[in-house]
Amino acid sequence: MKHWPYLLTALVMLVIFGCRWFGPSDLYDNDQPKTVAYTIDMVEHGRWLLPVDMLGRPATKPPMYNWIGALFVAVGWHDEFALKLPSTLAALFVLVLTWRVASRAARDTNTQGNPFAHNGDATMEIMPASVAALACIVLMTGVSFAKLCYTARPDMVLTAFLFAGWAAATSLLYNYEHNADVGESWAAGASCQFCLRIALWLCVAGAALTKGLPALLLILYVLLGAKLVGGRWSALWSTGIVWGLPMACALFGAWVYGVYRINPEHFTDVFMGDETVGRVGRGGLIGIVLELWKMPGQFVVKFLPWSLIVFMAGWDVVSRRRFSRWFSGAIGSALLWVVLTILFFSFSGGKRADYLTPAYPVAAVVVAVWLTGEGRRRWRIRAGYWAVAGLVVALAFGVHEFCIGDAARSGYGENIRMFVRQIHHQTRGQPIRFEQTAYTPIQSLLGYNQPDRVDPPDVPARWLVRPADRDGAVVISDPIWVGGRRTEIKMALYPNDQVDK
Repeated sequence: MKHWPYLLTALVMLVIFGCRWFGPSDLYDNDQPKTVAYTIDMVEHGRWLLPVDMLGRPATKPPMYNWIGALFVAVGWHDEFALKLPSTLAALFVLVLTWRVASRAARDTNTQGNPFAHNGDATMEIMPASVAALACIVLMTGVSFAKLCYTARPDMVLTAFLFAGWAAATSLLYNYEHNADVGESWAAGASCQFCLRIALWLCVAGAALTKGLPALLLILYVLLGAKLVGGRWSALWSTGIVWGLPMACALFGAWVYGVYRINPEHFTDVFMGDETVGRVGRGGLIGIVLELWKMPGQFVVKFLPWSLIVFMAGWDVVSRRRFSRWFSGAIGSALLWVVLTILFFSFSGGKRADYLTPAYPVAAVVVAVWLTGEGRRRWRIRAGYWAVAGLVVALAFGVHEFCIGDAARSGYGENIRMFVRQIHHQTRGQPIRFEQTAYTPIQSLLGYNQPDRVDPPDVPARWLVRPADRDGAVVISDPIWVGGRRTEIKMALYPNDQVDK
């Protein structure tokens, strides 16, 4: 069927995004309550550089995710979908870019030969749309992407910046390799090359303003890619690093300076101490070495079954190419990025699988090219069948989300949703005060952030939300988790004039 790539891609998108949007709420997972609280705090109190959460604790991450989310909160849209929208928009951008990168990789394979064979031996022609569709389906059916595409965490926004930066850097270096022999690395499309340089260093700044240290991964790729992808160290100058890196540092430095002026102790102890030195030095050198296996293991487990194909493709490249050609071309640069990402986060004190999300879009391109070319030659399985297999995996993920996932079993998120809807109906926009709501997203979903440590507790309001420990409640929630020792309590809405002050 001629249009199957578009049809199957749309079906998988419908399943993955649909089950995340309409499935049980997971707003308690991965510290999401504090992330959404930062966004509300920016709009409500104007703390744009260093917002605080519902407990009054300053942010521990740069604010890019919250800056994007504040655009929607500022117009009065503060439900769960709006608070998670930065991740969804970033995921859609990553999918569009994956389609484009995979299409280009397919065209390169058709014109330059099989990237997994010795000396670029010819192979059957592959259809760019088939490769692009399969790459997007592979990416969406990875567990990390499927979860993070609708999660109030900065990981997907970081992935968008790093992936776009990788694509821009690869285009610049790839262009240099193919033009170096004639002495002009950017002779064709000079204006386009300049735009790519701007995009590359804006992505570095964006990644730094999203999560800090991971921006170094993109700089490391540019430095090593100059030789391994571009073919010569002089290719480094084609990326505009002389002016681009200072520009990125200046943009990030402006935020750093602002935070230091606001709270120098928090900047020194948390941003520089816990989030920078602590991330790298946690566990010491011996501990890091002994745990180097964890991130490759996370990549294999969280990207099954596609991670096995990535290793097969990598083995084909290593065993059939000369060392000097391992990382040349679109596929070689993709494998270099995957290896660098795994190694980079292996030296982090934490070993969370979410850290590897920037590797998955590029790995999906490798999988799609290998399966539609070398894989089809070996196993006689067409790309369409792999895409159908991806649809089956997506359906299985949907069943898991609705039936056996943590959010479905606990019901905490759904209880919060229902409680907030009832409050909206009862209060009809009248002011609300909050007491002892602890580490819950109740305030954020109602458009408030009233931490007792920062704001005066006697906020004038017609209604009061607090634990259901008194008579006279208008609305009472089912038991919800309030953090700490997984304490389950009921929250309630009271008319303020019936509560002792």
